[in-house]
Amino acid sequence: MVGSANATFYSIDATTGRPLWTNDTDGPISSSASFAFAPLGEGGENESVVFIATENGTVHGYRTRTGIPLWTQTGAGPITAPLLVADATVFAPSEDGRIYAYQAAPPGTLTWTFPAVDVEPLAPFVTAPLYVDGNVIAVTQSGTVVSVDGETGEEVCRRDLNTDVTAAPTYSESLVYVGTPGKLSILRAANCALSNEHLYGQFLPMYASPIVDGRHVYLTDGSSLLKFDTLTSLFDWRFAARATIRSSPALAGDLLYFGTDNGTFYAVDSGTGEEVWSFQTGGEIRSSPAIADGAIYLGSRDGTIYALGGTSE
Repeated sequence: MVGSANATFYSIDATTGRPLWTNDTDGPISSSASFAFAPLGEGGENESVVFIATENGTVHGYRTRTGIPLWTQTGAGPITAPLLVADATVFAPSEDGRIYAYQAAPPGTLTWTFPAVDVEPLAPFVTAPLYVDGNVIAVTQSGTVVSVDGETGEEVCRRDLNTDVTAAPTYSESLVYVGTPGKLSILRAANCALSNEHLYGQFLPMYASPIVDGRHVYLTDGSSLLKFDTLTSLFDWRFAARATIRSSPALAGDLLYFGTDNGTFYAVDSGTGEEVWSFQTGGEIRSSPAIADGAIYLGSRDGTIYALGGTSE
């Protein structure tokens, strides 16, 4: 499922590439869809639901199978980051500096906002939040990390990194990894305490979230992808693409898959950093690929969704 700048949300058959259903929304959609189960069936049975938000700040919920609208809620500022769905709640990070929490079940009642409506908002939220042990962990564009109780909306902790953040945080084994220009910050999820910091690269903007694989972290630095060893604080390799990388790679098996601003999609060996194959599209690739059933799905700003058949491409 994918949204588009023409304000249309599509459900596409993964085998044929044909639309199963479409829905028109109130504005451009620049973030990924989020899925959950909600008690919609007779007798309260759970049914798959998909949620999407628009740049106008509207949150939409649809039945995944049919596309029948469930609920729509307005009132938030622009939403360009993916929604977070957990514990029957839809969390919407907005560019107005607040996080909105809606009930996943119809009618999508607003349960809280953070900060509260009578409190000064934070800087814009432009990246996807995390859900860790019942808390929503999000980072503002100005580098403030906040942890909020998912049930009450009360602040648990915060940490100011004092730098621009344009990539979503990543969680692994009680730690939160935040990539910023030239620096990787590692915080403890429980109390926002700084665990470690590593300087690297050329201090170029980082748009892709860190990918954590044990002791190794895959980072971007402008048009480069790097493999960093957190135990030695050394880089194993650097792969130089031919244009800026704006979305996180997908790690599947021994390969990293990602796209760039010049429309090139790469498969890179995670052990050696060598290119295995590449595929050229007609537009910028600014979203991460999805991998399922041996196929790789990617969207390009040439208006096309591509399904690639694996490492033979």
